[in-house]
Amino acid sequence: MYQYVNSYGIKGKNMQNISSSIAIFLLILTMVLGSTTSSFSVYGQSNETNSPSEDVAEIILDAPPLPEENDKNAEQMISENTSTSGSSVNNDEKNTFNEINQAEGGTPDSQPDGDCLFDPSLPKCAPDENGDCPAGFARNGDDQCYPRHDWCPEGYHSHEDDESGRCIPDNVPCDPGFIMNPDYPSCENKDRVCQNHPDLEACKEGDATNNLPYKSGYSHGCSDSKVFEPSERYIDQPGRGPGYHTNEFMRGYNDGFESCSGEYNPSLPSTSKGTFKVIVEVSNQSPRDISGGITVSVDHDPENIFKSVYDIYFPAGQMTSKTFTFKSSDVHVGAEFEVNIDYGDDYNQYQFGENSPEKRPEVISFII
Repeated sequence: MYQYVNSYGIKGKNMQNISSSIAIFLLILTMVLGSTTSSFSVYGQSNETNSPSEDVAEIILDAPPLPEENDKNAEQMISENTSTSGSSVNNDEKNTFNEINQAEGGTPDSQPDGDCLFDPSLPKCAPDENGDCPAGFARNGDDQCYPRHDWCPEGYHSHEDDESGRCIPDNVPCDPGFIMNPDYPSCENKDRVCQNHPDLEACKEGDATNNLPYKSGYSHGCSDSKVFEPSERYIDQPGRGPGYHTNEFMRGYNDGFESCSGEYNPSLPSTSKGTFKVIVEVSNQSPRDISGGITVSVDHDPENIFKSVYDIYFPAGQMTSKTFTFKSSDVHVGAEFEVNIDYGDDYNQYQFGENSPEKRPEVISFII
């Protein structure tokens, strides 16, 4: 009995050991198999890094912006194109308008206009390529165009020594030696104005009566106006010509000659009264004597009126004056005239003037 039991116990223990070994083997096998399966899964995932899905992702990243951004860019491009197109259309319209305006007789902005009455030096006041000014405009001594006028507008005046023809604001005073002529809105030589308007306040200062050169010139001019033969006049005697006298003397002489013409000598031609005179003064500032000629041309229908003097002697350092007289009936107020001087070896100068409403000679001065 004891032996049987003992035998049975030994067998049981052996069976238990076998079972335990099998269990351990299965456990180890399970662990090994599980690790291998996991390795297979990981290996499979790592191999999928180069799969088509990743290529698709890269393509998506490199694709153009989203539709909203495309729409914005498209709108911006359309706006810029529209703006450029609109600007081009506007420029085309402006160019077309200018072409139509010129074709219909319109004048560009560079043409002389009313501004030239106050500042003829403006670029738009220049004459055309032929040297002509538009209708209603005259050309001044600076070869610029200004509107013809008998009077400056209210608040403006002219100046007899200003050859530009411009109108000057009244708040700009006359130059020294000039005062306003009450008969015409113009700054004129004070002595001459005071001869006709001695009651003016500016003429009561006493300096006009003390201007001896002017008074002497006025007296000689008045005396010469009574002499029929020019060669017998004081001013035409050797050593007594304009070049030997001051400007004040010559101003007085011209005023006296004009005022006294025809008043005391009925033998003078009737044209002495109602005359238009152009006094041409030539100052020779060169160191040598020069000879030349002077021609005055006055606008007149059907043809211009010309008067010329040749073989004139212009002494060095002196001023020579010549007077050209026309019938006032032939030269209406506002008529233009041109003065040409030829001297030396084919030298020439010219100036334009206009018969103003003032009853005084028109003085044109040259420097050679």
